[in-house]
Amino acid sequence: MRLLRARANWEVANPAHEEEVTPSHMGVGASSGQFTSEELEEYEAVTCLAGSEVIDLHGKFVALGGVKASAGEGADDAETGGVPSSAKKVPLSAMLETEELKNNPFGRRLCEVFSTEPAFSPTWGDLAFDEFVDMYSCLSPRATKEVKMQTAFRMYDFDNNGYLTTEDLEWLLKTLSTPPPKKGKERSCLFKPEEINDIVERVMRDCDVDGNHRLSYAEFSKVLSRIPGFCTKFSIPIS
Repeated sequence: MRLLRARANWEVANPAHEEEVTPSHMGVGASSGQFTSEELEEYEAVTCLAGSEVIDLHGKFVALGGVKASAGEGADDAETGGVPSSAKKVPLSAMLETEELKNNPFGRRLCEVFSTEPAFSPTWGDLAFDEFVDMYSCLSPRATKEVKMQTAFRMYDFDNNGYLTTEDLEWLLKTLSTPPPKKGKERSCLFKPEEINDIVERVMRDCDVDGNHRLSYAEFSKVLSRIPGFCTKFSIPIS
């Protein structure tokens, strides 16, 4: 099971304690037949999701054409891209038709961030079940602020170099200011190029503390932490 990113974030934000907690999947019933009790407990340990939510996500995953790896077969190999023989990923095209993402300007980018497929390959954005769960966990209303800020940073880092460059900010503004396509009309950015440049320069001037013309995660999170309602807005419910 590869939920290492969510596991690390969750363990840092929720240090171990001795209070005994009854797993929330207890009593779920026959609908949990795709999971062993141990599997659900592990999902609950490394995400902020309840066992019942994991089961709901599995139903959604299957409806989108995905197949979860059989118990004991292991999870995706992030280094080789190998997938257990019984598993099947949900294609990006299907993800972008879901209610949560079809009108989200960052729907494609979100899937790319959580996908272990090679960047810029035809399958980039396809999601295995653990990646699917990881995405919903990081965007859950119960996810910590730190997890959400890390996810936002990775989503806006379009060139995947670990920083937000002027090019990343330009892409961000273009994505936000380009309305969804309408039948018979071409998509058009609401900002002029010079307006985008002015905004990017202002952001860098205000946020680039060390003056290297790019934003680190520390600089980005300091700004983001001051935005009211960020955690509420940066969420996707399990529907």
